[in-house]
Amino acid sequence: MRLEVWNARRYAELRHYETAAKTYLALFDKIPQKVASKYLKEFIAVVEEICADGNCTEQQLLLGQCRTMFPNESLILNACAKLFSDMGYLLKGFEYALVAAENSSHAFTRVNALVNMQKIRSNLIKPWELAVFNNARRLVRYEAAMVLIAKWKPNSNVLVIGTGIGALSSIASRYFKNVHCIEINPNWADIVEIRLEQRILACSLKELKIKSIEIEKVDVVIIDVMSYGILGEKILQTLYSLDEHFLSQYRIFIPKRATAYACIIECPAVLDENFACIGGYRVFSERIRRSYGFFASEIRSGYKILSKAVEIFSINFCSLAEFMKIASEGITELQMAPILRSGTAHAIMAWLSCKLFTGLPPIDSNPISSNNCQQAIFPLPKPIYLLKNSICTLEVKLDRSQLFCVLTEIVIPNDVGSNDSVASSSTALKYSDYADMDDFDVSETNDLLLMNDKPLINFFKQSLDEVQKRRKFMGRKEPMCVLDILNICSISLTLTEANPTILFFCRNHDSSNFYHLFDDALSVFGPFPDEDEICKEQEYKPDTGCPFSVFYYFCMMTCFNLNVTNNILYNSRNYLFKDCESMDALIFWPISSHGFLLKATLDRVLSFRLSNNQASIIPSKISVMGQVVSCPDIVQRCKSFPTAYQGVDMSKMSNLALSFYYGVEVVTSYPSLFHSLNKSNDSSIYESKLKHDVFSDPFELISLRFDQPLPAKESDLPEFMCLFEMVSEVNINADGIADGLLYWFDVESGAQTYSTRSCQNLSKCAIYLFDESRKVTKNENLVVKSSNFRGDFVFEVS
Repeated sequence: MRLEVWNARRYAELRHYETAAKTYLALFDKIPQKVASKYLKEFIAVVEEICADGNCTEQQLLLGQCRTMFPNESLILNACAKLFSDMGYLLKGFEYALVAAENSSHAFTRVNALVNMQKIRSNLIKPWELAVFNNARRLVRYEAAMVLIAKWKPNSNVLVIGTGIGALSSIASRYFKNVHCIEINPNWADIVEIRLEQRILACSLKELKIKSIEIEKVDVVIIDVMSYGILGEKILQTLYSLDEHFLSQYRIFIPKRATAYACIIECPAVLDENFACIGGYRVFSERIRRSYGFFASEIRSGYKILSKAVEIFSINFCSLAEFMKIASEGITELQMAPILRSGTAHAIMAWLSCKLFTGLPPIDSNPISSNNCQQAIFPLPKPIYLLKNSICTLEVKLDRSQLFCVLTEIVIPNDVGSNDSVASSSTALKYSDYADMDDFDVSETNDLLLMNDKPLINFFKQSLDEVQKRRKFMGRKEPMCVLDILNICSISLTLTEANPTILFFCRNHDSSNFYHLFDDALSVFGPFPDEDEICKEQEYKPDTGCPFSVFYYFCMMTCFNLNVTNNILYNSRNYLFKDCESMDALIFWPISSHGFLLKATLDRVLSFRLSNNQASIIPSKISVMGQVVSCPDIVQRCKSFPTAYQGVDMSKMSNLALSFYYGVEVVTSYPSLFHSLNKSNDSSIYESKLKHDVFSDPFELISLRFDQPLPAKESDLPEFMCLFEMVSEVNINADGIADGLLYWFDVESGAQTYSTRSCQNLSKCAIYLFDESRKVTKNENLVVKSSNFRGDFVFEVS
């Protein structure tokens, strides 16, 4: 046995991973399972390396053989979950992770499986999608349209485009015998076919043609719209493929028409998220180039409507000619938006209204209605003060992939009370000249909210001052060297300018955009050493990509001595900063402004600590604080609501509910910027209004200490990387229905503190949702077990 183990490890060292994996399998077949299980970690580590040019077939075969030998081994099940997720089979990966969690008796493997489940769920369904799917009023109106058509044409052939999570197709099946479904999102197609047992023909009409699938001429086309505030994912692209080959002569579309509206709003929160000024240069978020969805009713400090709501485009779904024009040429229109009240314009907000059928009320994503739908926001590159009675020109471009809406011109009244002609009393201003779009930098990864967060900048300035005072007290006179891996350019620049005697080594993913801002005499400014090995845009998004591999962590804990382990275990990351022994301090920020931890930043901190265990660490401690709350609007975006799906069996969807919701701004009471203006109940002002109740005082869930000595055993991970089942007890102080835990981060560095919950800061909170909402009573105690798995949290409440 020892010889075979040695051979397998030797093959791995020589990078003959496939041979090494087969050697392990041959060994497992000869020895007792209890003994073989000791080497599963090594086997999984080499299997992960066998993926040439994205082809994972060999990995799948090897893991399948191993699972035959160890059918209930959570290590193998987790490995299968990761592999299938990598291959794009998210639902299959989820099933493996679910079984792994159920079969694991060890905290490490169980927490790993739960994290994998969370990540897969967050990739299967997004909160804004569930918010639309759970809109009972929307489904009732769709059903009413189907009822009217079924009475008129009961034998119609029906095509449902965009089944979502099966609601529309289930409703259609009640009233029509021949229902065909096309689902654009392949993951939803899996859910509908596997969980709800409904047949999906294809992911597009083009695929139907390729597969030569023949269906009878379609009489009724039902389109699922409004997933993202404006139309929905790839709807126009799909409808472009419609032609007479599929449709009967007298076809009916539901909805019949979609009309988009827009207005200009004053909303400083949009400015904070998309723009910053650094060293006299303007920095824009990449989102300035396109629209993005948001819940207008919950944006920080609210918003004020400045202009009349105007129609920006309208599409007749029954007209194939319109789709052909959009697909081939696109459409461009100019719309005039009169300014009804003076104010500073920050963005254009758009929403959709769809006429389902003659005589029925429309469905819409109007921000004033309480339907929990998103709107589309188009940030203006530069805020502009607009006077009442001005006329703004909006240029609207629609093609089959995206909608663009920009402000092009403002006609400003010079003298509102003048009787002169319009020409003599008005001035036309081209917005592009005013915004001067030639002079700006684009930030791909720097968090704009954090760049604008003055309390955070002060936190680092004062923390660094404390470190300097300690050095002075200790009599150290040599120049101080600081490694800066903040990836927040404004803070890096502020610190270098405020501390000319300190030499800064700044690492930033956007260094090529900002290098001209830094003085070479005061700092060394450049990219991260691993810039070419990672997808830098993915570092700053929550739960993106596939679940992180269990192999990586288990292999870090193994003790077999092979040179190849440096490649497999650390993936080069733990040695990124191996030449940092001379650094006196490390400054970093591992928290996104949207309320989740940045895993790559934690990796880099560990890498630094392995090379330098003496430097000051800023921040030194992060406490994860929690509070028991109710939040019905958030629940509606994370779970399938039975009341919205009358007659549809959604029980099989229960374990696909989302556990985490990020970017919560208004659980605490933020002061409205328009509060003083709203004393007269101005109907144009809308304040943040997320519904919530609080059932406990804040309490600590788990803490991450970065300044503690590393574990004595090199194979062990520090607690800020992995810490399991920390128990907290919380006392309930009110009766009600609790939905989950609001949580945030309290950060410390010496005497300096910063809280992501404070209304003075720009950071946001997050919410963890219980598996089921629970009734709580005053003076009841809840026990929470909290685990940190490399920045991913698992909370278990009893």
